[in-house]
Amino acid sequence: MSLLTGCSLPPPSGDQIQALSQGEVLTLPSKHQGALTLADIPPPPAPGDPRWQAVSLPDAWDTRHPDLQGYAWYRLRWAPAMAPAAGQPLSIYLPYASMNAQLWVNGQLLGQHGRMHEPVTRHFYTPLLFDLPHGVLRPDGQANEVLVLLMGYRAYRSGLDAVYVGEADALQAAWRHRHFWQNTGTLITSIIVLTVAVYGAALWWRLGREPMFGWFTVAATVWGVRNLNFVATELPFGLHWDNIAWSRLSVSGATVFIGLLALFTLSYSRWVLSKARLPRWQQAIPLAYVAFSVIAFGVQDDTGGMRVWFKPLGAGGLLLTLWSQWHLLFTAWRVRAKQVWAVAISGLAYLALICNDLLVANDLEGLGRLFLRQYAAVPLFLSITLVWTHRYWQALQQAETLSGQLQREVDAQRAELEASFQKLVKAEREQALAQERERLVSDLHDGLGLHLLTAMNMARREGPDKQPLADTLQDCLDDLRVAIDSLSNLEDRDPVLLLGSLRFRLQPRLAAAGVQLDWQVGGEIPPQPWLDAPRALHLLRLIQEALTNAVRHGQASRILLRIESTPEQTVRISVVDNGVGLPLSRTEQPGHGLSNMRKRAQALGARLEILNEAQGGTHVRLTLDAPQRV
Repeated sequence: MSLLTGCSLPPPSGDQIQALSQGEVLTLPSKHQGALTLADIPPPPAPGDPRWQAVSLPDAWDTRHPDLQGYAWYRLRWAPAMAPAAGQPLSIYLPYASMNAQLWVNGQLLGQHGRMHEPVTRHFYTPLLFDLPHGVLRPDGQANEVLVLLMGYRAYRSGLDAVYVGEADALQAAWRHRHFWQNTGTLITSIIVLTVAVYGAALWWRLGREPMFGWFTVAATVWGVRNLNFVATELPFGLHWDNIAWSRLSVSGATVFIGLLALFTLSYSRWVLSKARLPRWQQAIPLAYVAFSVIAFGVQDDTGGMRVWFKPLGAGGLLLTLWSQWHLLFTAWRVRAKQVWAVAISGLAYLALICNDLLVANDLEGLGRLFLRQYAAVPLFLSITLVWTHRYWQALQQAETLSGQLQREVDAQRAELEASFQKLVKAEREQALAQERERLVSDLHDGLGLHLLTAMNMARREGPDKQPLADTLQDCLDDLRVAIDSLSNLEDRDPVLLLGSLRFRLQPRLAAAGVQLDWQVGGEIPPQPWLDAPRALHLLRLIQEALTNAVRHGQASRILLRIESTPEQTVRISVVDNGVGLPLSRTEQPGHGLSNMRKRAQALGARLEILNEAQGGTHVRLTLDAPQRV
C-alpha cells in the first residue's frame, strides 16, 4: 500500500510465474466515438510495422493516450525460463484490462471477456484469467507471442496492467484473491447495504418517519445501488446504457451518498445532544452539495468533462464528511455512550477509506488499485442500524413499561370507582327508600288516612246499615294494595304486569257490583325503564280513578281496560265504558277527580284525553311517550 496512491494487492510471485511488462502497442481509435465496432479494427499487422510503439505496462490511457477511445493491440513476448513440467496446467492472468479484452497466443484466440462492440459489457473492475493449453506453446524454449486486444473509453481509466504467465494454481489463487476484493466482496456489501436499507425503511415507517432515519434509508439505498457499478456487466431486461449514462450514475451516486450520509450524521448528532432537529441552514449545506453535484455531472456529455468536476467535488465531499464526522466525534465525547462511539469510530474508518478512494481515482498512472469505501460502509451502516434497532427496542420496552404501569393505574382507579360506585348505589338506595317511605307515608296519610277517618266516623254512628262502612273500608284496602303494587314493580318496570295486578285486585269488587271488566293487550309491550315507583303509583292512581268514575258517575255495566303499542313506539292505555258518559260541562270544567287525573298525567309526561263515545260511554285515553323517558 502507498499513502500517495492508495491500496493495491501484491502481484503474484513464484518460480513458475513470469510478469510480462515490456512490449509494443498499436492504438486504433474508433471512427465513431461512443459506437465501437469490430468492423473498424484491422487484423494485427506484421512485426516491424512502424505503427507499433514500445510500451511498458501498466499502460494507462488517461495519461499516455488521453484522446484514445477505441481499441489497442498489445504484443508481448514470453520466453519460458524453464520448460513446464509434463501435464502441469498453465494460465495467463490479467489483473487489470479495461474495458474488455481478447487474448491471443501464437496466433490462436484463447478467449474473450465481454462484448467488444456496442452495447459493451463492463469488465473494467474484473480481473481476467485464461487457461493456456500446452499445445499452443512453441517448443524448445522459443519465445511465445501474446497479443491482447483491448477495448476502452477516453478518460475512463482504461488500460492494461502487467500480464502474468505461469503455473495455473498460483495464478488462480491470485485471481481469486483479487476477484473477491473487487467483485464478490463488493457484491456482498451491496446486498448487505440494500438489506439494511429495507430494514431501515421498515423501522423508519414504524418509528413515526423520523427525518434523520429517512435520510439514512435513502443514503443506504443509493450506496447499495451505486456499488453495483463495480460488478454489473450489463443491465437486466435487455436494457442498455451508453458509457456516459454509466459514468453519470457512478460519480453522481458517490456524491449523492456523501451528502445524504453527512445529512444523517449531522441530524443524528443534533438529536443525541438535544433531541432536536437539525437547523435548516445545516440541512441546506449537504442538500446543496447533492443538487450541485448531480447537475454538474448531469450536464456533461463525455467522461472528460466529468473528470474536470471530479476533483473539486471530491474535495468538497471530503470537507463535508470531515465536518459531519467532527460533529459526531464531539457528540460521542459529550454523551459517552457506547452506541454513539460505535457510529463515530465506524465513521472514522469510512473517512479513512474515502481518502484511499480519492487517491486511487486521482492516480492516473497506476492501474489495478482497490476501491475500499464500500467495505467501510458496511460497519458504518451496521452500527447505525444497531443504534436504530436499540432505539426501537427501547421504545418498545418503554411502551410495555408504560402500558403495564397504565394498566396498574387503571386497575387501581377501577377498584376505587367500583368502591365509590357501591357507596353511591348504597346511598342512592337509602335515599330512594327514604323518599319512598316519605311518599308512602304522605300518600297513605292523604288517601288511606282520609278513608280510615271516614270509616271511623261511620262506625261511631248508630244505624243498622253497615254497607257504607264496608265500602269505605274496601276503598282503604284498595288504596293500600295500589301502593303495594307500585313498590313491587321496581325491578320489572313492566306496565302490563302493573296494570294486570290492578285488574286482578279490582275485578272481584267490580263483578260484585255487577260490572264486567274486560282486559286487552295489543302487541308486544316491552318494559319501560322510566317507570319507577312514584310514576307507577301515578299511573295506578290515574287508572284507578278512571275505573271508579266509570262505575260511580258513568253508571257503566261494562268496562274495557286496554294497553297497546302504537306505530310511533309509544304505549297507549285506554279505559272505555258503556255508561251514560260525562256531561260536556264536566269535560270542559273538570272537577276534583278529573283534575287529579290531569295532574298525574302531567307528572308522567303523558297525554290524557277524556272523550265521550258516539254510542254512549266515556273513553279515557293515556298516551305514554316511553322512548323519550329512557
